[in-house]
Amino acid sequence: MKRRYFLQFLAVITPLISGNWSLLDTFGVTPNNGVVRLGHVPVLTAFLTGTKDHVEFNLKLGLSLVVFSLTLLEEWLTVGKPLEQMRAFRKVYLDGEYDDNWESSLGDGCRMNVMYARRKWLVIPVFKWVWHRGYAPPLHRDANMFLFRWQGVAGKAFKVAKAAGVKGSPQSLAVYFDGTSPKSFRLFRWQRDRSAHVKAVHSIPILKLIKNEEGAESYACTGLINIDAVTDEARERLRNNEEIVAETFAKIGRYLSELN
Repeated sequence: MKRRYFLQFLAVITPLISGNWSLLDTFGVTPNNGVVRLGHVPVLTAFLTGTKDHVEFNLKLGLSLVVFSLTLLEEWLTVGKPLEQMRAFRKVYLDGEYDDNWESSLGDGCRMNVMYARRKWLVIPVFKWVWHRGYAPPLHRDANMFLFRWQGVAGKAFKVAKAAGVKGSPQSLAVYFDGTSPKSFRLFRWQRDRSAHVKAVHSIPILKLIKNEEGAESYACTGLINIDAVTDEARERLRNNEEIVAETFAKIGRYLSELN
Protein backbone atom coordinates (compact mmCIF):
# COMPACT_ATOMS: atom_id res chain seq x y z
CA MET A 1 0.00 0.00 0.00
CA LYS A 2 1.38 3.41 -0.97
CA ARG A 3 2.29 5.66 1.94
CA ARG A 4 -0.33 8.31 1.24
CA TYR A 5 -3.09 5.68 1.05
CA PHE A 6 -1.90 4.12 4.30
CA LEU A 7 -2.13 7.48 6.06
CA GLN A 8 -5.61 8.01 4.67
CA PHE A 9 -6.58 4.53 5.85
CA LEU A 10 -5.39 5.29 9.37
CA ALA A 11 -7.22 8.60 9.33
CA VAL A 12 -10.43 6.77 8.47
CA ILE A 13 -10.25 3.99 11.05
CA THR A 14 -8.99 6.12 13.94
CA PRO A 15 -12.37 7.74 14.72
CA LEU A 16 -14.06 4.33 14.57
CA ILE A 17 -12.22 2.96 17.57
CA SER A 18 -14.95 4.12 19.91
CA GLY A 19 -18.70 4.08 20.22
CA ASN A 20 -20.79 1.13 19.10
CA TRP A 21 -18.20 -0.17 16.65
CA SER A 22 -14.85 -1.20 18.06
CA LEU A 23 -11.67 -2.64 16.64
CA LEU A 24 -11.12 -4.29 20.00
CA ASP A 25 -14.32 -6.24 19.55
CA THR A 26 -13.49 -7.00 15.92
CA PHE A 27 -10.21 -8.65 16.89
CA GLY A 28 -11.77 -10.47 19.80
CA VAL A 29 -10.14 -8.48 22.55
CA THR A 30 -12.24 -8.92 25.67
CA PRO A 31 -11.71 -7.64 29.19
CA ASN A 32 -10.26 -10.02 31.76
CA ASN A 33 -11.94 -9.25 35.08
CA GLY A 34 -12.96 -5.91 33.60
CA VAL A 35 -9.41 -5.06 32.48
CA VAL A 36 -8.01 -4.93 28.92
CA ARG A 37 -4.26 -5.33 28.46
CA LEU A 38 -2.57 -4.78 25.08
CA GLY A 39 1.06 -4.88 24.00
CA HIS A 40 4.19 -6.46 25.37
CA VAL A 41 6.38 -3.36 25.58
CA PRO A 42 6.21 -1.94 29.13
CA VAL A 43 5.48 1.62 28.01
CA LEU A 44 2.74 0.51 25.61
CA THR A 45 1.32 -1.92 28.11
CA ALA A 46 0.98 0.82 30.71
CA PHE A 47 -0.69 3.07 28.11
CA LEU A 48 -3.05 0.33 26.86
CA THR A 49 -4.12 -1.22 30.11
CA GLY A 50 -7.37 -0.47 31.90
CA THR A 51 -11.07 -0.60 31.30
CA LYS A 52 -12.27 -1.16 27.74
CA ASP A 53 -13.40 2.45 27.32
CA HIS A 54 -10.09 3.72 28.70
CA VAL A 55 -8.01 1.52 26.38
CA GLU A 56 -10.09 2.42 23.33
CA PHE A 57 -9.68 6.12 24.08
CA ASN A 58 -5.91 5.78 24.50
CA LEU A 59 -5.70 3.68 21.33
CA LYS A 60 -7.62 6.33 19.40
CA LEU A 61 -5.41 9.07 20.82
CA GLY A 62 -2.24 7.14 20.02
CA LEU A 63 -3.25 6.38 16.44
CA SER A 64 -4.28 10.01 15.93
CA LEU A 65 -0.84 11.16 17.09
CA VAL A 66 0.84 8.60 14.80
CA VAL A 67 -1.24 9.78 11.82
CA PHE A 68 -0.46 13.42 12.61
CA SER A 69 3.28 12.74 12.98
CA LEU A 70 3.48 10.70 9.77
CA THR A 71 1.54 13.38 7.90
CA LEU A 72 3.99 16.05 9.10
CA LEU A 73 6.93 13.86 8.11
CA GLU A 74 5.50 13.22 4.65
CA GLU A 75 4.78 16.95 4.23
CA TRP A 76 8.39 17.78 5.09
CA LEU A 77 9.80 15.10 2.78
CA THR A 78 7.59 16.04 -0.19
CA VAL A 79 7.33 19.81 0.31
CA GLY A 80 9.55 21.21 3.07
CA LYS A 81 12.84 19.56 2.15
CA PRO A 82 12.61 20.29 -1.63
CA LEU A 83 11.63 23.88 -0.78
CA GLU A 84 14.70 24.36 1.41
CA GLN A 85 16.90 22.85 -1.32
CA MET A 86 15.35 25.22 -3.87
CA ARG A 87 15.99 28.24 -1.64
CA ALA A 88 19.59 27.15 -1.10
CA PHE A 89 20.04 26.85 -4.88
CA ARG A 90 18.48 30.29 -5.38
CA LYS A 91 21.01 31.88 -3.05
CA VAL A 92 23.94 30.11 -4.70
CA TYR A 93 22.65 31.17 -8.14
CA LEU A 94 22.14 34.82 -7.16
CA ASP A 95 25.46 35.08 -5.31
CA GLY A 96 27.31 33.53 -8.24
CA GLU A 97 25.70 35.74 -10.87
CA TYR A 98 26.23 38.87 -8.79
CA ASP A 99 29.90 38.14 -8.13
CA ASP A 100 30.65 37.06 -11.71
CA ASN A 101 28.53 39.50 -13.71
CA TRP A 102 26.15 41.93 -12.09
CA GLU A 103 28.48 43.66 -9.64
CA SER A 104 30.90 44.73 -12.36
CA SER A 105 28.10 45.58 -14.81
CA LEU A 106 26.21 47.77 -12.36
CA GLY A 107 29.35 49.42 -11.01
CA ASP A 108 30.10 51.11 -7.72
CA GLY A 109 27.30 52.74 -5.79
CA CYS A 110 24.61 50.28 -6.82
CA ARG A 111 22.86 47.78 -4.60
CA MET A 112 20.51 44.94 -5.41
CA ASN A 113 17.80 42.94 -3.67
CA VAL A 114 15.13 40.37 -4.46
CA MET A 115 11.78 40.31 -2.69
CA TYR A 116 8.65 38.23 -3.09
CA ALA A 117 5.03 39.09 -2.39
CA ARG A 118 3.79 37.36 0.73
CA ARG A 119 0.91 37.53 3.19
CA LYS A 120 2.08 37.92 6.77
CA TRP A 121 -0.02 35.78 9.08
CA LEU A 122 -1.88 34.72 5.90
CA VAL A 123 -3.62 38.12 5.80
CA ILE A 124 -1.35 41.19 5.58
CA PRO A 125 0.12 41.81 2.08
CA VAL A 126 3.86 42.51 2.43
CA PHE A 127 7.16 42.12 0.61
CA LYS A 128 9.63 39.60 1.97
CA TRP A 129 13.33 40.14 1.30
CA VAL A 130 15.00 36.87 0.28
CA TRP A 131 18.38 38.13 -0.94
CA HIS A 132 20.42 41.33 -1.13
CA ARG A 133 23.96 42.49 -1.92
CA GLY A 134 25.78 45.80 -1.56
CA TYR A 135 24.16 46.81 1.71
CA ALA A 136 27.42 47.43 3.53
CA PRO A 137 27.80 49.95 6.38
CA PRO A 138 27.10 52.81 6.49
CA LEU A 139 24.55 52.34 3.67
CA HIS A 140 22.77 49.40 5.23
CA ARG A 141 20.10 50.95 7.47
CA ASP A 142 17.36 50.08 4.98
CA ALA A 143 18.41 46.44 4.48
CA ASN A 144 15.46 44.09 5.03
CA MET A 145 13.26 47.12 5.69
CA PHE A 146 9.61 46.23 6.23
CA LEU A 147 7.37 47.15 3.31
CA PHE A 148 3.69 46.70 2.66
CA ARG A 149 2.90 45.77 -0.94
CA TRP A 150 1.57 49.25 -1.58
CA GLN A 151 4.70 51.07 -0.34
CA GLY A 152 7.77 52.41 -2.06
CA VAL A 153 8.86 52.21 -5.67
CA ALA A 154 8.57 48.43 -5.31
CA GLY A 155 4.91 48.73 -4.34
CA LYS A 156 4.15 50.97 -7.29
CA ALA A 157 6.02 48.67 -9.67
CA PHE A 158 4.17 45.66 -8.27
CA LYS A 159 0.82 47.37 -8.83
CA VAL A 160 1.69 48.37 -12.42
CA ALA A 161 3.09 44.92 -13.27
CA LYS A 162 0.11 43.17 -11.72
CA ALA A 163 -2.26 45.24 -13.84
CA ALA A 164 -0.28 44.79 -17.09
CA GLY A 165 1.32 41.42 -16.37
CA VAL A 166 -1.03 39.56 -18.68
CA LYS A 167 1.04 40.87 -21.59
CA GLY A 168 4.24 39.43 -20.15
CA SER A 169 6.21 42.62 -20.84
CA PRO A 170 8.84 43.83 -18.36
CA GLN A 171 6.76 46.81 -17.13
CA SER A 172 9.58 47.90 -14.85
CA LEU A 173 9.56 51.18 -12.97
CA ALA A 174 12.60 53.45 -12.61
CA VAL A 175 12.51 56.47 -10.30
CA TYR A 176 15.29 59.03 -9.87
CA PHE A 177 15.40 61.27 -6.82
CA ASP A 178 16.96 64.49 -8.02
CA GLY A 179 16.52 66.35 -4.77
CA THR A 180 12.83 65.38 -4.63
CA SER A 181 11.00 63.79 -1.72
CA PRO A 182 9.80 60.16 -1.92
CA LYS A 183 6.58 60.99 -0.02
CA SER A 184 4.48 60.02 -3.05
CA PHE A 185 5.46 56.41 -2.48
CA ARG A 186 3.46 56.15 0.75
CA LEU A 187 6.41 55.42 3.00
CA PHE A 188 6.19 56.03 6.73
CA ARG A 189 8.45 58.66 8.22
CA TRP A 190 10.83 56.08 9.71
CA GLN A 191 11.08 54.33 6.33
CA ARG A 192 11.90 57.61 4.57
CA ASP A 193 14.56 58.37 7.17
CA ARG A 194 16.21 54.97 6.77
CA SER A 195 16.25 55.21 2.97
CA ALA A 196 17.02 58.92 2.61
CA HIS A 197 20.42 58.17 1.06
CA VAL A 198 18.89 56.40 -1.97
CA LYS A 199 19.32 58.37 -5.22
CA ALA A 200 17.43 56.09 -7.59
CA VAL A 201 15.43 52.86 -7.61
CA HIS A 202 14.76 50.54 -10.53
CA SER A 203 12.19 47.81 -9.80
CA ILE A 204 11.84 44.95 -12.27
CA PRO A 205 8.87 42.59 -11.78
CA ILE A 206 9.27 38.86 -11.37
CA LEU A 207 6.60 37.49 -13.71
CA LYS A 208 5.42 33.89 -13.47
CA LEU A 209 3.94 32.25 -16.56
CA ILE A 210 0.51 30.74 -15.94
CA LYS A 211 -1.47 28.54 -18.30
CA ASN A 212 -5.16 27.78 -17.83
CA GLU A 213 -6.95 24.58 -18.83
CA GLU A 214 -7.53 25.91 -22.35
CA GLY A 215 -3.82 26.61 -22.77
CA ALA A 216 -4.14 30.40 -22.68
CA GLU A 217 -1.09 32.11 -21.17
CA SER A 218 -0.93 34.96 -18.68
CA TYR A 219 1.60 36.33 -16.25
CA ALA A 220 1.34 36.95 -12.53
CA CYS A 221 3.71 39.28 -10.68
CA THR A 222 5.12 37.34 -7.72
CA GLY A 223 7.92 39.68 -6.64
CA LEU A 224 10.51 42.22 -7.69
CA ILE A 225 14.20 42.63 -8.44
CA ASN A 226 15.24 46.03 -7.08
CA ILE A 227 18.39 47.87 -8.07
CA ASP A 228 19.11 51.18 -6.39
CA ALA A 229 21.82 53.82 -6.48
CA VAL A 230 23.34 55.52 -3.45
CA THR A 231 25.63 57.93 -5.31
CA ASP A 232 25.01 60.56 -7.97
CA GLU A 233 27.29 58.73 -10.41
CA ALA A 234 25.43 55.44 -9.94
CA ARG A 235 22.11 57.22 -10.43
CA GLU A 236 23.20 58.61 -13.79
CA ARG A 237 24.57 55.21 -14.77
CA LEU A 238 21.19 53.60 -14.10
CA ARG A 239 19.42 56.40 -15.95
CA ASN A 240 21.60 55.98 -19.05
CA ASN A 241 21.18 52.20 -19.09
CA GLU A 242 17.54 51.97 -18.03
CA GLU A 243 16.31 49.86 -20.96
CA ILE A 244 19.23 47.43 -20.81
CA VAL A 245 18.74 46.93 -17.08
CA ALA A 246 15.01 46.31 -17.57
CA GLU A 247 15.50 43.80 -20.36
CA THR A 248 18.37 41.95 -18.67
CA PHE A 249 16.73 41.51 -15.29
CA ALA A 250 13.28 40.80 -16.72
CA LYS A 251 14.80 37.58 -18.07
CA ILE A 252 16.37 36.85 -14.68
CA GLY A 253 12.93 37.44 -13.16
CA ARG A 254 11.50 34.59 -15.22
CA TYR A 255 14.03 32.23 -13.63
CA LEU A 256 13.33 33.58 -10.14
CA SER A 257 9.58 33.09 -10.62
CA GLU A 258 10.26 29.34 -10.53
CA LEU A 259 12.39 29.63 -7.40
CA ASN A 260 9.80 31.27 -5.19
